[in-house]
Amino acid sequence: MKKRITIHTENSIYVLDPEEVLYCHCKGASTTIHLTNDETMEVSKDMEAVETLVEGSGFIRPHHAYLVNKNYILRMDMADDFNLVLTNHVQIPVDVKRQKEILEFIKINN
Repeated sequence: MKKRITIHTENSIYVLDPEEVLYCHCKGASTTIHLTNDETMEVSKDMEAVETLVEGSGFIRPHHAYLVNKNYILRMDMADDFNLVLTNHVQIPVDVKRQKEILEFIKINN
């Protein structure tokens, strides 16, 4: 059976396949989860808590405020700042300290 994750929002509890999650963006103690169907959900969890939820499901952390599903990375732009571009064309910043790790991931998986 596939791993499912439980997301608690203010008004609902969702049971999701991690594949439905494109990326997560954290602001303080709140995280916005962006889904493949263009929906978003706000959770009162910091990034470490969300990262624990999806552990082992193919997510990488290119920046302290972002968690990205590896299956939706389209490319890495390196023109000015390093950014991951997802299949929905959203750009995710890559922290300088994590650039080498992200480059290695992209090389290994292509």
